[in-house]
Amino acid sequence: MILSFIIPAYNAMSTIKRCLDSIYSLALNETEFEVIVVDDCSTDNTLALLKEYADKKNNMFVLHQEINQRQGAARNLALTKARGQYITYIDADDYVENGLVEALNVANGTDIIVCRAYVQEVNGTMRVSKLSNEPTQVVSGKVFMNDYHDWHFIGAPWGYLFRTDFLREVDIPYAENVVTEDEDFINIHLYLAKSVFCSPTIICTNTYNTSGTTKSKRTLFMDASRILCSYREFIYAEKYCEDDETRYNWFREIATHHVEATIKRLWKTKVFNYWPFYNYVNEDIRLYLLKIQSWSKKTYFALKYPKTACLILTVLSPILRTLKLFR
Repeated sequence: MILSFIIPAYNAMSTIKRCLDSIYSLALNETEFEVIVVDDCSTDNTLALLKEYADKKNNMFVLHQEINQRQGAARNLALTKARGQYITYIDADDYVENGLVEALNVANGTDIIVCRAYVQEVNGTMRVSKLSNEPTQVVSGKVFMNDYHDWHFIGAPWGYLFRTDFLREVDIPYAENVVTEDEDFINIHLYLAKSVFCSPTIICTNTYNTSGTTKSKRTLFMDASRILCSYREFIYAEKYCEDDETRYNWFREIATHHVEATIKRLWKTKVFNYWPFYNYVNEDIRLYLLKIQSWSKKTYFALKYPKTACLILTVLSPILRTLKLFR
């Protein structure tokens, strides 16, 4: 079997059928691929719809999580069941393009195939997401990260084909119960890959779904997830890049940027209940961040004195904003 499609689905009744139809319209024999959909404890009729669709397909499998654990946990579960030589991750509100078949044809055992994708903007227009400079041959992950990778390119996993055995050998799962589970996952796997190839084909369309996880109104949970993502990037730098100063600094740079930007946003937000943030970002993580990095005054204060910072943010910020003394 060549390919496993892995699709997390949560309350996806309005989009999942289009996603599945696009897969089954590809020029692939059904013995060449499988579809694994993980229902992440949907509260609508997504699970029933999936089971009905799967009843008509011999190569579609529906898994169900009893507790909502978000996309990371769904993808980790599906990977344990996948039988394809390659895996591609698709979101339930996206759909695949015919270029995926062409990308598969040039895989040839490469660890990661970096592909192009249509990305829908807020105003509905489409752009092609691609690297500004692409290698024309297979390169190592370190060469790719040093010479070609633009970390603004695709932080989501739907623009790639991953060799299944490579994912299992590396054995770095998606973070679970967070919303920024994919960016650090993509970066570290690209770095650790022995072989990376860029395909000029477009393999999927990422639609702008206003109810999607990262496109709905930003929450404290999303900010906490960003801090956790940055924490993982620091860990990756220390664990995997000890002898690679360039990449060590790169991982730390983007992690530092994300932490600073997130804490800065917290001081400016108009959400007044900040206690949940510090429940998500535990003391061990805060102490780790304080130990390894020099921070701006506001970030240092928030990490060093979380309860005091939380009190200030929750109680005093609304008053100061009303008096136009704090922006």
